[in-house]
Amino acid sequence: MSADPSEGLSRFSAELRFAQISPAAVRAAKSLIADALAVAVAAGRAPGVEAILREIKGWGGREEASLLGGGGRVPAPAAALANGLRIHALEFDDTHDQWVVHPSACVLPAVLAASERRGGVKGEEFLCAFVAGVEVACRLGMAFGESLTFERTSLCGVFGAAAGAARAMGLPAQAARHALGIALSYAGGTRQGLADGALTKRVQPGLAARGGVESANWAACGMTGPRDVFSGPSGFFEAFGRMREGAEGWLEGLGERFEFISTGLKPYPCCRYVHPAIDAALDLRRAGGAPGEVIREVVVSVPPVRSLDYVARPFPLEGATTVDRQFSLSYVTALAILRGKVGLGDFEEGSLPPDVAELLPRIRVERNEVQDPQILFLPAALRVRYSSGEERSARCGRLKGSPAWPMTGEEQRAKLGACLKYVGVSPLTESLWETVQGLEAMSDVRDLSGLLDRECAGIV
Repeated sequence: MSADPSEGLSRFSAELRFAQISPAAVRAAKSLIADALAVAVAAGRAPGVEAILREIKGWGGREEASLLGGGGRVPAPAAALANGLRIHALEFDDTHDQWVVHPSACVLPAVLAASERRGGVKGEEFLCAFVAGVEVACRLGMAFGESLTFERTSLCGVFGAAAGAARAMGLPAQAARHALGIALSYAGGTRQGLADGALTKRVQPGLAARGGVESANWAACGMTGPRDVFSGPSGFFEAFGRMREGAEGWLEGLGERFEFISTGLKPYPCCRYVHPAIDAALDLRRAGGAPGEVIREVVVSVPPVRSLDYVARPFPLEGATTVDRQFSLSYVTALAILRGKVGLGDFEEGSLPPDVAELLPRIRVERNEVQDPQILFLPAALRVRYSSGEERSARCGRLKGSPAWPMTGEEQRAKLGACLKYVGVSPLTESLWETVQGLEAMSDVRDLSGLLDRECAGIV
């Protein structure tokens, strides 16, 4: 493998063959694809999605690729934009927990749109393109140092989208390298939307997906991009942030060891940073709590990571948006303690339930000095003080849905079912799961989008 990042990544994405992908990586890819498609369909009820899709369809153009959720067909870049937005809209999409990247939201829409536009892309080739794309995104996440301003998902994801789209289009390694170079001009995304509770948080993966498709298209037309995309004097790392300390070997084992396998599936539709607090609260509730007693105080203790500042802020009792709810330790902890579950309906905008509103002022977040060496936002601890003076505590040091605590096949199908039920298409659950599990035998992946078109017509 070449020591040059641009050449190594482009050759990997262009030359990867299905036989090279380990059975574990194939299984992981299918799980990510099924999960992302179900989450995208459910996003028909997410704030802002319907209006944005209506605008995108109004742009017109060639009917090249499907809008997930039965929304019709539009040009491939527009489909990638819309579908990336949908996958990320509910904050329910997969996350590489160590490198904090949502790979599928950027890569799957780009690969699907490019495949539909090309036509005749077989399931094995589609899986190769998807695996290449998510691997590029996760490897970049591995190399990129912590940034408190740039959004890692879109920043790294646009290169994964470009690599995956180029592979789906059948571009050779040289053209794929140009696609990565062109994608540098599309790279971006900031955390300000998150800080302000704005819906732009969910648009950025869609912009990355569209940028990936367009980068591959430009490369196919003969446009050239910079060759030293990542380590050049004005390349990726110089422009957006230095390489993470100790990450010099970020390309080691590329094509032999698949980093994306460590991507986790979310059991709860909210920021991954708050999941450990949810599981600690659920453990406390299962242990019995203190029946009949009033909760006087809840203390949520999390590591001293600056990225957690976004979720540790006091919750706004008035005017809270969906994004505010999705990114609040206090809010999800209250839900888990009071309800014993956290689901899609808990993050819709509107008045707070009275019991949740009453408990929120009694919840505070503090920082501890304990930190997992791999997953920097672990562990989370919970301490609850009751009216009797009794205190109970719980701690969570792992993430449900991660390789350390994976979701079973039944749990994955249950999540698919919950997503599809949310928009009234529960019968699609088994057919979607089985179709994705048999993806490598598919003669044209347009059959996959066709299934969603038929079963989801009229959702949004």
